[in-house]
Amino acid sequence: MVDIDGTFIGFVEIYYGLSKVIPKHFTIIDLGCAYNPQCFLFKDHKRYIAVDAFPKQERFQSENCEIYEMTIADFLDQHLHKFDLKQTFAICSYVPPWHDDNMALVSANFTNVFTYYPHGG
Repeated sequence: MVDIDGTFIGFVEIYYGLSKVIPKHFTIIDLGCAYNPQCFLFKDHKRYIAVDAFPKQERFQSENCEIYEMTIADFLDQHLHKFDLKQTFAICSYVPPWHDDNMALVSANFTNVFTYYPHGG
């Protein structure tokens, strides 16, 4: 059972907009993907890499999607070298700083990046 409702997927407009402006030949790395329904917005991109620290029994996965269950810091340490950063776009959206300052880590490691965490009401 997946606990996704209308409030959970409220972020989908941001991902939809990004899916339209990021070139299709890019690899997308979504750092903090949660249940990963947004992967389907990027199904026509080269690759979609989903990273999340919390193991889920169920997580959405498109055909071009690879899932890594680890912290963002661990993913960057262990896998960042595998990607052509000129053709990679990183997304770190709605990711709370539970393990590290994830937005700072992502911004420091990627050239093409979108980071966002809403504050306030």
